[in-house]
Amino acid sequence: MSALEQVVKKSAKGCWTCKRRKIGCDKILPSCSNCLRTKRTCEGYGLKLAWPEDGDGRRPDNPNSNGRGRSSYFFLSSNRRGSVYFLNTSEEDLQEDVKRPLPVLAIAKWHFPKSNLVSVDPSRSLSFGYETSLKGQELSVLSYYTDVLSRMVTTIDDAKNGFRNVLLPMALSDANNATAGLRQAMLAISAYHLWGHDAAINYKLSAIRYLSKSLHNGEEAPLPQFTTCMVLCIGDVFDSADGSWPKHLAAAKALSKQLHRHRDQTEALLFLQTWLEYHVVLEGFSSGQRQISDSESSISMEPLAMPLDSSADTIIIGALGCSRELMNLISLITRLHGLVPLPPHLEALPTHIQIRLQNLIQTTLLIPDARSGYLDTNRIFRTAELYRLASLIYLHTTLVPLPRSSAQLQSLVSQSLRLLETFEVCTSPWPLFVTAIEVNNDADRVRVLHVLEVMQKVRRIGNVDVLQRIVEVLWGQMDLRSDNGQDSDERLDWRDFFHLGDCLPSFI
Repeated sequence: MSALEQVVKKSAKGCWTCKRRKIGCDKILPSCSNCLRTKRTCEGYGLKLAWPEDGDGRRPDNPNSNGRGRSSYFFLSSNRRGSVYFLNTSEEDLQEDVKRPLPVLAIAKWHFPKSNLVSVDPSRSLSFGYETSLKGQELSVLSYYTDVLSRMVTTIDDAKNGFRNVLLPMALSDANNATAGLRQAMLAISAYHLWGHDAAINYKLSAIRYLSKSLHNGEEAPLPQFTTCMVLCIGDVFDSADGSWPKHLAAAKALSKQLHRHRDQTEALLFLQTWLEYHVVLEGFSSGQRQISDSESSISMEPLAMPLDSSADTIIIGALGCSRELMNLISLITRLHGLVPLPPHLEALPTHIQIRLQNLIQTTLLIPDARSGYLDTNRIFRTAELYRLASLIYLHTTLVPLPRSSAQLQSLVSQSLRLLETFEVCTSPWPLFVTAIEVNNDADRVRVLHVLEVMQKVRRIGNVDVLQRIVEVLWGQMDLRSDNGQDSDERLDWRDFFHLGDCLPSFI
């Protein structure tokens, strides 16, 4: 062997470009001689995800079938945390082919301070009054909402946590049919999170009956009527089998026009309006490019202009996961995207948005109280920063588009992925989704799959499963285009591959 041959590093297998061209490969790293000579992009030697699809026509449904309807091979990939992912693999494959124990996936459990765990003795839970008025299962289920869910759905569990300090007192006032409906809706989401769809359905139907009765009887109760619709909306995001959340949100938007009657309840109104705005902004993202209708909330009906530069709007809000200014900028991107090509008087706005996002510094204003949970300021800031990075990615895939392979875009994607991996469990589906659909290599896809798997096992919210299915279908379409020699940088709209109708995915 010559001295040159001794120092040249080679791969054990040929590169993907040569395999696709069905020619021999000299396996030299990092790029083979064939690709260098013909000035082709060497696709490398690493793992490449395959996405067989029904009716693909490009490959059989079950490649290398052994005659029993089972694939005779599978791909395995692991990441630095020891999680294992099987690609192109069925459950039967694993039962038949895996001959050795697999590394155990260490799932991070949802952590709460000991004082905030669901009490074995409900009478010792946080005092809201229901401890002595409710009995049996309702007492336990509502206690679960108090001690777990009301803290899980916000990034800041302090005195401003309206999921505890607004919704619970309203639901327990027992003033009318609307408040009774709200209580049943809260029981429904708790029962679903504890035991699943079947346990929640009766509570949900009861909530709808109470709400219908309240509206039919003309009760002057816009606040609990609105709030019941919002909790029903969350319930259908938790249980994605129904897909009715846009209808409940539409009802909440209609009822929100009457909330001004409760101007004396300033804190409650601020929380409820912020909560609605969050849902409306992300509903706009789900819907994609469209003209804004007259039924939109106040945040969407604001003029198409940059949000006011206010220090108060940079404060991170728990119900949003970020600041109001950042949520306003996300809304503005969506609205402008629906007008592309932009008229001359709006052409400068995308650049202004980019500058604002790049320079945005979000702050906290925590107000602890006796019922507050653990206030992890580091996590609060990291979550808000994740939204900021995702907003920049969103901007660069819409109004200021960059090729997927561009260094600037992939730098943002890499920063977002690194930040996602600092969380024991990701609590923000929208930034994760925006990041996931822009990854451009298989190693990063495996990292995304790990984050999604932990979310599904720990948070147990149905929209995460929907999110993963969309991501995987889009990845598959991107790979098909690449395999067929089409421009891999051409951006695909994930909405084009789904019959959305009334079943919009939710990214809350």
